[in-house]
Amino acid sequence: MVINYNEFLSSWELQQNALIEMREERFSFMMDIIEETHPEINRILDAGCGPASFTVRLAERFKNASIYSIDYDPVLLKLAKNNTSKYGSRVKILEYDLKENAWATDLAGKGFDAIVSTTALHWIPQNNLSNVYENFYKLLEDGGIFMDGDHFRSSMDSGNLHEMYSKIRNKMSKLNISREKAMNWEEWWEYISNSGVFREELMERSKRYAPGSHDQNVSLEEHIDILNHTGFSTTGVIWQYLDNRVLFARK
Repeated sequence: MVINYNEFLSSWELQQNALIEMREERFSFMMDIIEETHPEINRILDAGCGPASFTVRLAERFKNASIYSIDYDPVLLKLAKNNTSKYGSRVKILEYDLKENAWATDLAGKGFDAIVSTTALHWIPQNNLSNVYENFYKLLEDGGIFMDGDHFRSSMDSGNLHEMYSKIRNKMSKLNISREKAMNWEEWWEYISNSGVFREELMERSKRYAPGSHDQNVSLEEHIDILNHTGFSTTGVIWQYLDNRVLFARK
C-alpha cells in the first residue's frame, strides 16, 4: 500500500494554522530576525520540531544552512522524516527527549547560529527548563540567538486580559476551523489513529506521554529569569499578538 504522507501533513498544517493565530506571520518574523542577526547562516537547531513545519520553512529560506531538528513524538517524527526527505543530508531529523542531555552531548561542537522552537517548549516542566536552556547556551556560537514562539502567560497581564486573550483566540479558532474545514487537535489525533498507518508509533507515544494537557504553565517572566541566569543577554519579547509571543535571547 502506498501511503500519501502529504495528506497527513496538509491536515496538520490546516489545524495548526486554525488553532494558532498569526502562525505564518510568526514563522516569517522569526526568519527575518535570523537573517537580520546573521547575514551568513551555517547551522540552525529546531527544538521540538513536530512534523518539521518550521524546519521546512527554514530550509527553503536559508538554502545554504544545515538544519538539525529534534523531537520525541514518534508519530510526528515519522511525518517529519517524510516531510524533509527532499533536502537530503542538509536536514537531519533527530529523536531525542529534550529533558535529557544525550542530544546536547551528541551535538556538542556543531556551533549553531540560531536555535528556534515553536509551540513546543511549554511541554517542558520548569525544573527541566534550566537544563534545556543551559544546553542551548553551550551549543550556540558567540552572538548566536535563541527564539521561542509560543503562548506565554505573563504576570504583567491582568486576569481580565488573560480572559480576553482566551475568548478572542477561541473565537478565531472556531471561525478558522469552520472556514478552512480544518480539524481541531483531538480530531486530528483521532484521524491519525483511524488511518492505521501509525499503530506502532502511537503505542510508543502512549508510553512516552501521559494523557491530558501538557502545558506546564511556566510564565514569561520565569522563562526570562532562567535565560538571564543561564548567561543570555538581550532577553525579551520581540513580537506579540495577544499572548502569542516570540521570546528572544542572544549569547
